[in-house]
Amino acid sequence: MNRDQFLPNDARTVTNEYRASWTNISRVEENLMKGDLKEAKLAASNLLSSLNELEKLHKKKEEVDQQISKLNYLLGRNSLRGLVVRIHAN
Repeated sequence: MNRDQFLPNDARTVTNEYRASWTNISRVEENLMKGDLKEAKLAASNLLSSLNELEKLHKKKEEVDQQISKLNYLLGRNSLRGLVVRIHAN
C-alpha cells in the first residue's frame, strides 16, 4: 500500500479497505477450491466494493492535490485576489 496515494485523515479507512480486500481475495480462492461458487461470487463482490472505495479515496486525494497546486500557482503569481472572489462566489 502506498500511503502517498491517500489523504492522511483517510488512513484508517484505507487500511481497513486494504485488509478487507486481501481477506476477500483469500475467500475467493478458498471457496473456488471448495467448489462453492456462490460464496466465491459473494467474496468477489465484496472485493469489488473495497476496490471501489479505495478508488474513491484515491480520487479524493488527487482532487485535493489539484486544488493545492492551483492555490500554489495563484500564490506564486500574487493572484490571491482572484482566488478569494472564486471562493466567496461558491
